[in-house]
Amino acid sequence: MESRRTDVIFLISGAVVVIELKGKERPSQADIDQSAAYGRDLRCYHRECANVPVYVVLMPTRAKGYLTPTSNVHIMGPDVLDNFIVKNDRPAEASPISINSFLSRMPTDRCQHWCRLLVN
Repeated sequence: MESRRTDVIFLISGAVVVIELKGKERPSQADIDQSAAYGRDLRCYHRECANVPVYVVLMPTRAKGYLTPTSNVHIMGPDVLDNFIVKNDRPAEASPISINSFLSRMPTDRCQHWCRLLVN
């Protein structure tokens, strides 16, 4: 399997939010396909993500607002990300996946190493 690395993953209460950043105003179809693949990989190959919603966000960093979702990918500018996170966070219903549990299922030691550096 080829190595895929998303830009940001939020472990929120009851869900996982995967964010792919692109320095443009509008995404290409390739950007959408790439982002959708990140979500699919987590849903299908990461045990911790099997029973929680995995929301895929493609963020063209120069965009504004919420653009039309495509292929289970939410396309939005940075100005609305906080609202999206709050809307999908469910602290009264579920807890976030623990960071240690999530990282223990990551595919490579190198990826785990960098994630742990960012967390610690």
